[in-house]
Amino acid sequence: MIVVMLGPAGCGKMSLTAAFGAYLERLGQDVAYVNLDPGREELPYEPDFDIRAYFTVAQIMREKKLEPNGAMIRASELLEAHLDDVLEAIRPTAAVFMMDPITADSFASLVVAKLLALSVQLRLEVPTVLVLNKADLLTDEALSRALENPEALRARIEAEEGLTADMALTCLEALEAFSQVAKLVKVSAKTSEGMDALFDLVHEAFCTCGDLS
Repeated sequence: MIVVMLGPAGCGKMSLTAAFGAYLERLGQDVAYVNLDPGREELPYEPDFDIRAYFTVAQIMREKKLEPNGAMIRASELLEAHLDDVLEAIRPTAAVFMMDPITADSFASLVVAKLLALSVQLRLEVPTVLVLNKADLLTDEALSRALENPEALRARIEAEEGLTADMALTCLEALEAFSQVAKLVKVSAKTSEGMDALFDLVHEAFCTCGDLS
């Protein structure tokens, strides 16, 4: 299976990739790593394919006299130019979209995260699962319950009033039709919490008859 790790900046994609890869290796699985981040200077794993062999953000800044943001945009353009090489290295059959306690700081943000995960699933056309990384930093008990139980999230939003709550409920109703993003798993690359649950959820994504809800 080929799994692509996605998420906003700082959510711990690299650390979770390394932790989940190590978990799979302990299960006796053969694991290969792919790095598509040209701005990363150090990696917590040894990549089998590394886009930095073609270019880096630092190199673009130096050669094109660009600031970091401009260099990242140019790097994205170059990545697209090497798309054939990338696709030979990785053709994802499942995606993991992650957030962390900083981005999951409210009940509304959980709905937004689920929508983002759904958009990834539609864009990549592969089953997509949603995880909260850095779960060891989550201290809000009500938010934790909402993460574990979709009905708890619905009940909390229903208790609120206003247009935002109504919009969130409408979004939840639409999301319930897509089981891959209905369930959110809490994991921690630091403590290895939730790796069994993540493995089960990703594994089910490869079974057409699997229920990810």
